[in-house]
Amino acid sequence: MRVFLNAASIREGGSLVVLVKLVRHLIEQQPQLKIFLAASEEISDAIQLTRVVPYPVAVAQSPRSIMQWYTINLPRAAKKASADLVFSITNYLPFRKLAMPSLLLEQHAGHFSKIFDELMRDPDMPLRERVAWGPRRRWVHHSVETASALTVQTAALADAIAMQTRVSRAGIRVIPHGPGWVEHRAASELRTLRSAGPFRIGYITKAGIQKDFATLFRAVRSLSEQGRDLRLVLTLGEADPVAAASLAHAKALGITHLIENHGEVLAGQITAIYDSVDLFVFPSLCESFGMPMVEAMARGLCIVVADTPENREIVGGAGIIFPQRDAETLAATVARLQDDDAERQSRARLSLARGRDFSWRTAAEHTYAAMQAAVNAS
Repeated sequence: MRVFLNAASIREGGSLVVLVKLVRHLIEQQPQLKIFLAASEEISDAIQLTRVVPYPVAVAQSPRSIMQWYTINLPRAAKKASADLVFSITNYLPFRKLAMPSLLLEQHAGHFSKIFDELMRDPDMPLRERVAWGPRRRWVHHSVETASALTVQTAALADAIAMQTRVSRAGIRVIPHGPGWVEHRAASELRTLRSAGPFRIGYITKAGIQKDFATLFRAVRSLSEQGRDLRLVLTLGEADPVAAASLAHAKALGITHLIENHGEVLAGQITAIYDSVDLFVFPSLCESFGMPMVEAMARGLCIVVADTPENREIVGGAGIIFPQRDAETLAATVARLQDDDAERQSRARLSLARGRDFSWRTAAEHTYAAMQAAVNAS
């Protein structure tokens, strides 16, 4: 099978992890598969695999450049490659019907979330972002409706898409992905006692308007006011305007001295950061998958998450749930876990077991099955 993989706008974050991990496992498992990878030159150079043909593209973040790629260049390139299938992991497909079937991996739950929509329309958002949001959202809805086949990472997102578009729920394949850049920890490696010093709370994620750092910051301030010795471990790149705004909010709350921010970290550094914390907190209000949750569970961390359908789905019975935006309950939950080593260790074991339900090998197997089904149905 010849697959034209559209990753033209992928640069960083969870989408980059998905690209690298899925391509590697697909190539390892399927000797008959040949992938034509449309991505930036930097990413194409990084994926040095046999049967992956690089198609370096430079798509600027401008409406004109993006529309030219999807309207003209992508259809031409896929046809020139004699592709049996276009597999797009960018959330978008061309408006016009392609000459071959398409598989779309939808990774942006915000386009189907009331909460995210409200955040994007907030008057404090830059005008450019607010103006662009509506057309982008409509384009994504059009893409999921016109794709030959559609995959998502959670049943929660599949349900939302089916409710808001003409796509049948039965026609959406739910394919959970693996644990990001980290490897599953062995049960024998779990710590029985935490290290001496401040209680370390991790929220290891990139910035985003849905990440709700504000609630976590208020909880941390409350815990500090109670006299608790703690540190909040973050990975926010300060050059990102959203991250900078979050850190400015932490400064306004007077908790900067409690924050240990590692900034943007490389893939090889992320495991050590997870392994350095005692508790993982995930207050995000909207996620397509929430890969940091899966990473934290793979490393055997007790995990506390905001009450959303996708967060509950991912952590299963392993996580502790708190009401969205409820800093008081979050603070009380963290305090209880700081004081109760036995509960924290029990939850860590549950996390480790739940984390093993997420596998890149399995994700690649199911993704290839979706590819085959799309081609066979054409």
